[in-house]
Amino acid sequence: MLAVIGGPAGRFAPLVDLYKRALDENGKPAQPIGMHSLGFVAKTDEEAVDVQYPYWQEMLEAASRERGWARPH
Repeated sequence: MLAVIGGPAGRFAPLVDLYKRALDENGKPAQPIGMHSLGFVAKTDEEAVDVQYPYWQEMLEAASRERGWARPH
């Protein structure tokens, strides 16, 4: 199970490839691979943004101050 907490899911493809190679090299059968990702679902995209963005912005701004990251925009 891959936990994608940010960024495009495609950047995790090398981990999937590594997992498959490790199974193959150790004579193990193929196994299913799952992915977990954060998300917020509403009736419309606009509603999802209106409801979720203020909380997301507050959390990321706090983390930015604490960790010296650039503020989200």
